[in-house]
Amino acid sequence: MPSKPPRPVLTDAATAPDDPILAEVLGPAKAAYDALHLRLAATCPAAVATWKYYRDGNAWLMSVAWKKKTLFWLSADHGFFRTTFYLPSALEAELVSSDLPEPVKQGYAASAGKKIRGATAVTRVPADLATFDTLLALRLSVR
Repeated sequence: MPSKPPRPVLTDAATAPDDPILAEVLGPAKAAYDALHLRLAATCPAAVATWKYYRDGNAWLMSVAWKKKTLFWLSADHGFFRTTFYLPSALEAELVSSDLPEPVKQGYAASAGKKIRGATAVTRVPADLATFDTLLALRLSVR
């Protein structure tokens, strides 16, 4: 039986996510969230992270853009966060042969047949950011 999509956590349109709110929602994963921003600043210093409330999903999402290109989307949940990278099918061979965890590869494979396909990583601890690093490198390889 397919799993239900995750329910959004940051759903108050009037309250933009800030550090105290994210610390409360993410809990121990806040350290990984902060480390993600440090890694991003080292890799793409001009990248811009923007939180925006989306009415269609009734939740706040963070998009990260660099040179007019959206690198990834981030959604916060209780105790973890997800980063989703939209990658073209041309990168499938690289993604499959990478050291990414099987759930990431399977999620990407499930979107076969689409022009742009999503690869989502779940991050709970800073060590999980190795997946983020690999997906970011793949995304940056797209011209």
